[in-house]
Amino acid sequence: MASKLPFMLKGSIQGTTILTNNVVVPRETLPIITVPLNYTKKILRIKEAKEKQQRQKEYMLSKRVVISCKNKMMNFYQGQTYSKFDQVPLASQGWMKRKSNGDTFTIHATGKNPALLSEDVSFAELGLCPEIVTALRSMKLTKPTNVQNAAIPVIRSGHNTLIAAETGNGKTLAFMLPLLEELWQMKESSLMRSRPHNSPVVLVIAPGRELAEQIKNVCEKIAAPLSLNIECVVGADRTKLKITNPKMSHPDVLIASLGVLSKLITHRIVRTSCVRHVVLDEVDTLLDDSFCEKLRYVLLKIPMRGNVEEAAGEEEGQELITGAQLVMAGATLPRSLDTQLENIIELNTLQRVSTVALHRSLPHITQRFLRLSSSQKVERILTMAREAHKKKRPTLVFSNDCDTVNWLGHTFKENDIDCVHVTGKLNSYFRKSLYEQFRNGNSNLMSCSDLVSRGLDTIRAQHVINYDFPKYMADYIHRCGRVGRVGSNFNQPLVTNFISKIAEAELAQSIEYAVRKAEPLPNVNANIKGLYTAESVEIEKERAIKEERKANKKKDFSADYYEEEQDH
Repeated sequence: MASKLPFMLKGSIQGTTILTNNVVVPRETLPIITVPLNYTKKILRIKEAKEKQQRQKEYMLSKRVVISCKNKMMNFYQGQTYSKFDQVPLASQGWMKRKSNGDTFTIHATGKNPALLSEDVSFAELGLCPEIVTALRSMKLTKPTNVQNAAIPVIRSGHNTLIAAETGNGKTLAFMLPLLEELWQMKESSLMRSRPHNSPVVLVIAPGRELAEQIKNVCEKIAAPLSLNIECVVGADRTKLKITNPKMSHPDVLIASLGVLSKLITHRIVRTSCVRHVVLDEVDTLLDDSFCEKLRYVLLKIPMRGNVEEAAGEEEGQELITGAQLVMAGATLPRSLDTQLENIIELNTLQRVSTVALHRSLPHITQRFLRLSSSQKVERILTMAREAHKKKRPTLVFSNDCDTVNWLGHTFKENDIDCVHVTGKLNSYFRKSLYEQFRNGNSNLMSCSDLVSRGLDTIRAQHVINYDFPKYMADYIHRCGRVGRVGSNFNQPLVTNFISKIAEAELAQSIEYAVRKAEPLPNVNANIKGLYTAESVEIEKERAIKEERKANKKKDFSADYYEEEQDH
């Protein structure tokens, strides 16, 4: 009886004492066990966890949602953080599998455009001359952006400058305003008066004709009251005629696409002896392997400026010119930038101007990610195109190749949806005409390739649809920059991404992870041709390994067969 007492439940020997280890204990002091202790502790732990989860949920509901997911438990809220060792939950974690088709997540806009300065600063306070300030006011520009506020004083000081800032924040004005002002101030100098024909003082190089013409349009508006001569030369526009029967003029600023410029310099039609300022716009593209050799050829023709020296001039008392100032601007930068420039300029003379939002997800743009099958993409893009056409919402639809761009354009037209489609394969005149139709508001839907994503001012655009998700992070950044630009009157820019392949899902995961961890977007390398080449090399290596394995299997089979024949 005594050995069973410690295991007895309620109701046994009530009101008596129990002998435990030869010690008499009053029955009233012992707890009456009705539930196993381990089970009780487990229930308490579950209850505490639920209360903690409820408190956290109530706290999160008071915060703004940064990432909303189909599964609400995966939502990410403003102020929420992960420690170094926490596993970051991703809504796109399972997107490698087809079963995830139909899943979505959205990165919401959580703030204003980072290009807009919080303090009240004017262009006049940056030291620009009244004529330029007046010209800017006529363009309804009264306050500089963050990159303009930071870059203009550096360029005015004469240093070689690298401007690295997010897309759509006014980098063109950041480098052109101080250079146009300096040209105006030195207009009566001996250099400006005694120049030979076709000898520009400022040389602006762009990767394509559309961007070159856009820079020219901006410069002409600023330079009109300054009486400066702005000229633009681009390729695919009677290039042979320009060489055989060149135009003779005195351009103060020459804006040129790289291809035609290298030919004109080779034939000594454009002289570089008087160049005092060189600008590389969209430098990430110009330093790509596709353009790098031509760019080096042009830059090596122009002695670059070293450390800025100030001394009294012979008569004017101006700065002693010791080579051309190099100014570069881009939204993404190649990793090998220093290596590519080391033989062109002294790297220690390069002043770098960058913004906090560089290579980051822009906080004022909503980004929506849809996991779809290839067949679902067609149905969804037609639905969204009809909506854009009905609401007259300016929309850009990006594809990775020209064939898809043209196919989408024809598909939209077959479904009575007004659309223009722009690719690099089109005739330059026809391409410009189509782009102007979208820019002027005659068409609200444009199917296009990445030709439109680099540098062009698509200020009308309100919605970007990545029908083909880009292969590389640099392309994604440039496409997102087509909406939410400085000067846009639309306050709710949107980017919609169709994800249908494994590689696309991996890139979407990288973007989501970076936003959740508040980190820069990874692997932002603008050298697209180099990446394609590296990718092709890896594919060839894998193919060679597979072929070698097949050959070895055949050899082994032949050897076994030969041994069997010998045995017989």
